[in-house]
Amino acid sequence: MLSQLMVALCIFNMPAYALQVLDDDSMSDTTGEGIAFTVSDFRMQFNGEDDAAGTGYFRFIPVGALSAEAQAYNTANPTKKIGKGDIYLYGASISANDSNVTTQFSGNTVDSGTTENPWLISVQTVNTPSFNGINKPLTYIALEVPLLTNLLKSDGTLLATDPNTYNLKLGAWVDAFVRDPTKEENDTLEFGLNRIDGSGNRFINGVNAGGGLTLRENRLRLQEVINGVSLNGSSIKIFQTLDGANLASGLGASYSSYNNTLGLAATLRMNSGDATSVRAPVYSLLAPTDNTTSTLDMPSPTWTLLHGGWDTTLSASQAGGGCNNGSSVTVTTNFASVGCQFMVQSRTRTDSKTRTVTKSTQWTAASGLDDHVMRFSTQEKGTTQGLLYSPAFDNGVMPSFADTEGLFLYKPNINLVLGSQWQPLVLGVASDNKNLSLELTRIPDVASVYKEIYTDYTGADASYKGGTCSTYWCGGAGNGVSINATHSSITLGTTLYTAPVNTGANKTPLSVSAYKGADAAGVSFGSLMAVQGQTQTNTGSTDTSAFVTEAQWIERVNNNATTWKYRDFSSGDKTGTANQWSYNGIVVNTLSGVQDAVYSCCSLSANYDYPVASGVNNTWTHNEAGGGGSLCGNNNCTYYGTTANRNWTLANYNSTYGLTFSSASNPTLDTWLAGAASTSVSANQAATPSLPVVTHPINAINLGSAVIDGLLIQHLKITTKGL
Repeated sequence: MLSQLMVALCIFNMPAYALQVLDDDSMSDTTGEGIAFTVSDFRMQFNGEDDAAGTGYFRFIPVGALSAEAQAYNTANPTKKIGKGDIYLYGASISANDSNVTTQFSGNTVDSGTTENPWLISVQTVNTPSFNGINKPLTYIALEVPLLTNLLKSDGTLLATDPNTYNLKLGAWVDAFVRDPTKEENDTLEFGLNRIDGSGNRFINGVNAGGGLTLRENRLRLQEVINGVSLNGSSIKIFQTLDGANLASGLGASYSSYNNTLGLAATLRMNSGDATSVRAPVYSLLAPTDNTTSTLDMPSPTWTLLHGGWDTTLSASQAGGGCNNGSSVTVTTNFASVGCQFMVQSRTRTDSKTRTVTKSTQWTAASGLDDHVMRFSTQEKGTTQGLLYSPAFDNGVMPSFADTEGLFLYKPNINLVLGSQWQPLVLGVASDNKNLSLELTRIPDVASVYKEIYTDYTGADASYKGGTCSTYWCGGAGNGVSINATHSSITLGTTLYTAPVNTGANKTPLSVSAYKGADAAGVSFGSLMAVQGQTQTNTGSTDTSAFVTEAQWIERVNNNATTWKYRDFSSGDKTGTANQWSYNGIVVNTLSGVQDAVYSCCSLSANYDYPVASGVNNTWTHNEAGGGGSLCGNNNCTYYGTTANRNWTLANYNSTYGLTFSSASNPTLDTWLAGAASTSVSANQAATPSLPVVTHPINAINLGSAVIDGLLIQHLKITTKGL
């Protein structure tokens, strides 16, 4: 037996001293029949031809025809056919934990078992109740992995230091294909089922309407890396089941297949230790920024004169009359005409606005999560490989997978109980005598059987011996921690442990529950360690634009601030006024130097003096004509701006006098510009862009911890179909 095991282990490149001889002293206390051994300096990886790393494989081959239902479906749905799965499991490896979840194989060696706690293959006989409750001897052969030390003290509190080691690294990768059931092995189109070409044409049996060939479209590539776990405490028992199922209450004659058949009882344990103190990095959303920038596209600064201010009405006329622009100071100017008040220019441009929003998340620090993690990922990195690539086909190398993508299960503690000597897992033939069935038997309604399986959580009845196998405790004496491990416990990530209560009226078993804080580690899409301590930023932007015709204007208004007094001997003192144009608040070529009249020049009662725009200071002129024939007659005397004050041009009033155009909204102009001129005085017509959609920049989605504790599988049956 030992030599055969050595040969098997040497196939995996394991040195010859991997199996250690146990001395007589260490074996002196061992009873029963069996083989005990330890493993040291062990590592293993399935390599391919020429020792290519990670390309050796197991192949799972589909055999037999499709079921009648599948064939009927394929006939009815020729473009959506069902195929068979073809799976290649590559690079299965065992090495020592290196806290690196990006590699499948560390190359480091591991030790497993000691002389006090070895691997054990043994044959034992125990008394156990049959299905109908009659105690009978049951002989089984068992493979036991070295035991896992319970993490509890006798009072139920946790040990200060975990005595176990969690140093295994397990890795593998898979290529899975959908095979066309009409094609033989190595046919060019064996994986071309339901292919769609670049034009959207669906291939039927690998051939399109033009007769072209196709590659497969149904490959799944998957990587698995498990870091920092222990398989200790696992065991598998193989035995011939007892009888009595056909006589047992709750079962009966239809369950006679349970009797005297192949039975299994397995406790499968993969643990990474106490997880009560594990914490994940948490994120907070920083205040987003929201900026809008505007761009005016003006390739030429040229403005077009839209209205010159020489026509009494607002129009597109560049010239015209009625404003009396060139008249003398004694001729009235049309101050009230809107058309005389404004000079308007226009031009066109493209106006655009860009709105940019930035969102950032900030992660706190974490540590040690990659020391104990189970990872499944599919994304390749670097140069991806073709659809037909797989080492089983072309002897190529294993692919490289992305470092942080995938499903991460942190701090896994999986203790799965599948069957026991009281509720075996049996392998048999289905009722059609063609297919196989794997069944976890029903529990009979027999007290001596179900009390070995069930747990009384109230603690009132100690005869119920079943209990839960968790990373903290799996088997043992006492109420609250079971003698028999019959219930499963699966925890992922941060957990809360509650000690058992073994005294008093309210006895309770130990329990494990999920920690619900925001910093709970457990199930994550994307690596939590990759984001710890980082600030991640995502940015989004939206744009708007408009073709804009814009306007600018200069306005002139009447300014009558200049006045003087003069004497009309027939009616007394009078006031004269100078009405002049003011351009944006500036009066140009103003009538200046006027003053009150001097009356000593004249003796006639009808005479008066008045200023005229001649000479340097608009000198005074004496009028002796009197009456209505005079310049002002008997009315107040009014003068109007000079020709230079009335006539306006862009060259004169912009450059000479420094007048500037305005683009502000003007109630007098807005209606005319929007209608008659199809323009606007607004300087920016592009609407404010809508708020861009910016995803929350989280490169890892932490779903927190997950716990299934105290799981009992009452009955399970899996049957093949189609054989």
